[in-house]
Amino acid sequence: MNSPFSKERIIDGGIQISKNEQGEIVYSADLCDDLGHGTAVADSIINLIPECQLIPVKIICEGKLPDSDLMCAALRYVNEKLDCDIVNISAGVVCCTDREQLYNCCKELSEKGVIIVSAYDNGDAISYPAAFDCVIGVSGVRERYKIGHYWKVSGNNADFVGILREKRLFTLSKYEICAGNSFLTSEFVEKVAKIKQRGLESYQEIVQYLEDEASDVIERREYQNRQIPFEIKKAIVFPLNKEMQCLARFPHMLKFKIVDFYDAKYSPNVGLTIREICHVEDERTVKAVKNIDWEADFDTVILGHTSILSSAARVNYEEYIVEQCRKYHKKLYSCRDIRDLGEKLEGLEYYCPYVDPYKMPGFLKMHVIGCPVVGVVGTGSSQGKFTMQLGLRTSLEKQGYHVAQLGTEPTAQLFGMECVYPMGHESAVRVKGFDAVYELNCMMGYLQSLNPDIILFGNQANSVPFHVGGYQDYPVVQHELILGCQADAYILCVSDDAPVDYIKRTISYLEGVYSSKVIAIVLSSLKIGSRFSTISGERSFKSKEEMEEWRQSLKKEIEIPMISSEDNGYCEEVVNVIIDHFS
Repeated sequence: MNSPFSKERIIDGGIQISKNEQGEIVYSADLCDDLGHGTAVADSIINLIPECQLIPVKIICEGKLPDSDLMCAALRYVNEKLDCDIVNISAGVVCCTDREQLYNCCKELSEKGVIIVSAYDNGDAISYPAAFDCVIGVSGVRERYKIGHYWKVSGNNADFVGILREKRLFTLSKYEICAGNSFLTSEFVEKVAKIKQRGLESYQEIVQYLEDEASDVIERREYQNRQIPFEIKKAIVFPLNKEMQCLARFPHMLKFKIVDFYDAKYSPNVGLTIREICHVEDERTVKAVKNIDWEADFDTVILGHTSILSSAARVNYEEYIVEQCRKYHKKLYSCRDIRDLGEKLEGLEYYCPYVDPYKMPGFLKMHVIGCPVVGVVGTGSSQGKFTMQLGLRTSLEKQGYHVAQLGTEPTAQLFGMECVYPMGHESAVRVKGFDAVYELNCMMGYLQSLNPDIILFGNQANSVPFHVGGYQDYPVVQHELILGCQADAYILCVSDDAPVDYIKRTISYLEGVYSSKVIAIVLSSLKIGSRFSTISGERSFKSKEEMEEWRQSLKKEIEIPMISSEDNGYCEEVVNVIIDHFS
């Protein structure tokens, strides 16, 4: 069958842009369409705009989808070599490794008066350049509406949603039925061409015209990352429980000074030094909460979870701290979501991390993260996962890497972690199922927008069920976190109560959810004891000899690098494994 394209329609100047085996950009005059996709898109455009002339720029070669480098090379070629009015991009990059460079390429064309119309990914991932604010992004839905019906998407981006219709288009050597965002994009190219014929030329004018003609509006979610709304200069900490001890161990990661540590009157911590409790060089003594000098030189109270402590002591420590903060005009950072205190918070400057439910947007797109993502996960609790996350951040930053981080401990933002998902004790996460996955995906998208070299996140407790039992045995929220964060690699923390077959099952799960890899196992020296015990005994630790014996026995079963948390500089060892893996 003869091609429907005449020489008058396809003009000279086309090019193929691809990468060679060394990853270098190469240019070629070979425009043979080996898929038929580009030919079908061209046929769709010509059917709608018979008078147009097309200049083909081929970037999909041998079925390989373009990356950000190829897309940038193509846009630079258009900018420097071609004279055109509209650029139709029926392709996109979902895992974009250099959004800034790609955005700048699009912006330069837009400022020259060239209108870029780009298809979104058919799988509803956020794709580029469609998602940029200087590009007209096109997505489709399979709905029954009259021909020409389309929606504008709320927000600053020029995104539009149209009706996906099947089209009979010419591909390689025959006509086939085609449908998808690639072919819907040509309909918006036609709209742009007609608007230009009306004398409107600029991007802003054309977008405004399209918005005015839209049938309705589809809502998008503009994710707003919550930050601490006030500056902390000098703080006191109460109580000095497990979750708060990290504040004493990593003071160099805080942007404020901790003046004093306090605990309940009958806590065994009172009277001990920070060195004795946290094994760091700090000779300050932990004081009883009743001895707080509220007129002393501090501006903020960092309040940990107190429900168990209050129940045991029959004192509502939380309400006491809130009342005193209001009275003495102190700011409050609370690990628990204290909004339920209502009127008791009036006049108090406070912050607490939480994740509330939200209305699912009509324009629902998901981020695919373009930089390395590493998750710190475990086979149980009390393994030092949060401590390791802080250590990894410190070690990576010392080597000059830009780190972005999502923490699941309520103290995460105090250490500079950009996002917090407080899913641990007295969880302040009130989304479940896909809503939780979407929330986490939005957080990961926010972290990626900071242009980091690597993203870290940490999980709570175990990753897979140890056995079938009560509700507490099902790690549902952990599964949601793993789905939402899309790790490329995992650091697995293991304690001595985890049998080899359970460790293997955890590894299989982590490597099976996505195409991920467990790249290191960190052995905790803390002796957990029997998992089936309901009574916590005194904590004890394995000796170096016991740790080495354990490590050697696991090596016989599992061929993954194993690092002891008791080794000096173990976080540096883990960082070296991470760097080697992604190099």
